[in-house]
Amino acid sequence: KIVSSNIATADYDRQKRELKIVFIKRPLWEYIYQKVPPNIWVEFVKVDSKGRYLKDIIEPRYMYIRRIIRNK
Repeated sequence: KIVSSNIATADYDRQKRELKIVFIKRPLWEYIYQKVPPNIWVEFVKVDSKGRYLKDIIEPRYMYIRRIIRNK
């Protein structure tokens, strides 16, 4: 489980190398970061500030698609 003041959920698909993030303030959208290596996911899980790591490391390097979440 991810504990963050900004991130509601985070999940990683190793096979697809996709990091899926849902933000607390944007609960109807899922952000899917593509081609994220497994070591980035491991680091993300371990850091104290998930939001800072996402902003500084993941967002500048990996493209994402935003998808609306249905039935939530």
